[in-house]
Amino acid sequence: MSARRVTIVDLAAELGLSKTTVSDALHGRGRVAPETVAQVRDTAAALGYVGNRAAQQLRGNRVGAVGLYIPPVVRSFAFYMEFVFGAVAAAGENGIDLVLLTRDEAALRSRPPAVDGIIAIDPLPGDPVLAALSALAVPLVTAGRPLDPAEIDADGTIEVRYQRYVRELLDRARGRGLQRPALLLPDQQFHSSFAEDVVDGYRSWCGEHGVEPWIRELPLHPSAETLASTLDALIAECDPEILLCGYQGLAGRLVAPLERIGRAPGPELDLVSLVGDPVTELGDERITSLDVRPTGFGRASVLLLRDLLAGTATAPTSRIHEASIPSA
Repeated sequence: MSARRVTIVDLAAELGLSKTTVSDALHGRGRVAPETVAQVRDTAAALGYVGNRAAQQLRGNRVGAVGLYIPPVVRSFAFYMEFVFGAVAAAGENGIDLVLLTRDEAALRSRPPAVDGIIAIDPLPGDPVLAALSALAVPLVTAGRPLDPAEIDADGTIEVRYQRYVRELLDRARGRGLQRPALLLPDQQFHSSFAEDVVDGYRSWCGEHGVEPWIRELPLHPSAETLASTLDALIAECDPEILLCGYQGLAGRLVAPLERIGRAPGPELDLVSLVGDPVTELGDERITSLDVRPTGFGRASVLLLRDLLAGTATAPTSRIHEASIPSA
């Protein structure tokens, strides 16, 4: 496993093509000329590129363990601990050990982890640790798609259709006569496919209903002063009737300051958590919470990796994880 795997980046450099073009040619996506597809695939074969890392593992010895990588910036959120619980349960049921991967890029490259495959949740662009893990000769499953599939060569991806849930939650609020939505998101420190999908769903809904979008980014752990100043700007500029909170626990923290300024969540303000916190948000009648079911998400990710290792799923493959929306 210490041997360096030929990557899409290597193929792109060899051919003088973009990573996206090479990725599309290998995976049958996009609009790539047939002669380019043939050239890419011939070069991949000549350099020993292996698209389905599971096939290589099937021919070798197994160690009976898989690795799980969580971006350090979000490890304090309860969502990821619940994800781990689900992954641990599914791994145990299938006779697999689960290893949390916490070493830095240099340590991973000098001493690769002894695992048969890797799960990475919420892959972030430019993450050097994830790049090192992607270069290992083992299958890689991402929970949440890589924003640049040519940067991270995942064998399997499992996603939540956040666009659909955002639109449905906004439709429900509109059915109650609420029409002005605002969106609060994590800043670029944590810019995953989740944020992209939420923004896409929000902007498309606003466009269809002739509503001006209002989006602000916040740190993952904003101070009380930051929350207060953001709410002041929110009320002054937008005066929202729907407030979408794009990470766990934010809606719960906003209840008290909203009440202090006379905008308590209720019939005239729908406060929505798009990643409901089990302690502070789920079950609170003042908050509309989308339950992403992180335990089930973790289980499903392990099962996808298991299927790739067993050869019952073929890379590249994708699956959908269903969240739970509140009753209307």
